[in-house]
Amino acid sequence: MVLPAQKVAFEFNGPQHSRPTAANPDVEEQKQQRARDLMKMGHGREQGIKVVTLTYADLSLQGMLAKIPEEMPRRVVDPASKYTRALEALAAGYRKWAAKLGADEGDPSPLE
Repeated sequence: MVLPAQKVAFEFNGPQHSRPTAANPDVEEQKQQRARDLMKMGHGREQGIKVVTLTYADLSLQGMLAKIPEEMPRRVVDPASKYTRALEALAAGYRKWAAKLGADEGDPSPLE
C-alpha cells in the first residue's frame, strides 16, 4: 500500500521472503524474491518513498503501531472495539500459521 502524500509505502512480507519454507521450498525462487524485494526498496528510495516492511511478527495492534513512521499522522485506536479484537484474532491465526512454516518469530525482516 502506497501513501503518496506521506511518501510512505507499506509492504507485507510472508516467511518466504526471508527463507525457503515448506510451502515455498525452492532456494532459487527465494533468492529471486529477495532480489525483487530489494529492487522495490531501491525504487522507493529513488522516488523519495520510505518503504516499511511488515512481517507476520508485526501483525498485532502494538506491532503495527510501532511500524508507523513518526512523521505520519496517527489516530486513536480503541483496542477493545469489536473490529480491533477481530483483527487481532485474525492476526494471531496468521502468526500461528506462519510459525508452522518454519519462520522464527523473533527473526527480523531481511530488509530492515
